[in-house]
Amino acid sequence: TTTGAVLVVSGSVGGGLAMDGGDLNIQPTGNGLAVGGNYTQTGGNLTIPISPSQAWGMDTKGNYKITGGDVIVDGEAGSYANGENYVLIQSAMSGGNNTFNPTAIDYVYNGASSATIDGLNPQIKALSSAVDLCLGSACTATPAPATTSTAPVVVTPTPTPTPTPTPAQTQTQTQTQTQTQTQTQTQTAAPAPAPAPVVIPVKVVTAVGEAQPILADSPQVTQAAIQNTAETLVSTGVVGGGPRGAWLKTLGGFSSQGGYSGVNYGLLAGYGKSVGPEGRDVMGAAFSAGQAGLGTGPSNFTKASDYGLWLYGTYYPTEDRDWKITGTIGGGLSTNTLSSTALGLPQTASFGGSF
Repeated sequence: TTTGAVLVVSGSVGGGLAMDGGDLNIQPTGNGLAVGGNYTQTGGNLTIPISPSQAWGMDTKGNYKITGGDVIVDGEAGSYANGENYVLIQSAMSGGNNTFNPTAIDYVYNGASSATIDGLNPQIKALSSAVDLCLGSACTATPAPATTSTAPVVVTPTPTPTPTPTPAQTQTQTQTQTQTQTQTQTQTAAPAPAPAPVVIPVKVVTAVGEAQPILADSPQVTQAAIQNTAETLVSTGVVGGGPRGAWLKTLGGFSSQGGYSGVNYGLLAGYGKSVGPEGRDVMGAAFSAGQAGLGTGPSNFTKASDYGLWLYGTYYPTEDRDWKITGTIGGGLSTNTLSSTALGLPQTASFGGSF
């Protein structure tokens, strides 16, 4: 059973195989992956590579049951033929116990997410004991036209006088003609076309779509780091106000929630000057630099780096300093890095801006 791991496999696996998370990448060697028992998938990504000449799919001795997660078809560059068929998953067992219902079917061609393979539209066909991939317009099944029989040539002989038939003879001839016409119509009826295989609609998910949940976390990481810096400025120093004189403070912490873990660290440095009556108020300036990261592992994470300049102050309205007013204002730059293997391929993006 795999949960959150990245498995790169080929050859054979003894017994059954179950996947509820992580990545199962079949390598393009030999005949693909042979599973000695049942294969079940409720989550994660199953990647099957193909080339113009073959597919390195999965062959199970038992049944396959895919009810969740994604199936990724990874096509290497080449010249693919219109109408070419590839076996992605095959079971030695039949009888309706095989299930193919993934969350999404994604396509990768020449290392990039694509809606086609070499310009050919892919179609997935789920059969009773196999899952096939067919490429191009030639895969669309059309019923064969009904065959038309050629009527035989009837030679009409020269009429000769015949005796008038009796009523019994007339009834016998009518029954014979009716039976002959019925037999002829039955023999010339067109055969019913064979039912076309079930074609599963394909949902193409791009790399941006797969990485969106991690990407959405990145601004939150930056905002959390900025908020932490601003709060630290006015909660440090004499009686909880802004710090006075030259000062330096280091930052650090970590967090964990569900499958996510995070860490942040950095430093603050600045100078605060005593101002106002009896020098009880404070005005100062500071510089900040921080790093913050959040993710599920070394291959799926978002990292934010921020650098800022700040002004801070503390005002005590009364001489006994029973209460105070504090505030900060500042701005800077942030640089974010996103790394994801959600499609089974390493993807890295860098972006950022000012705050």
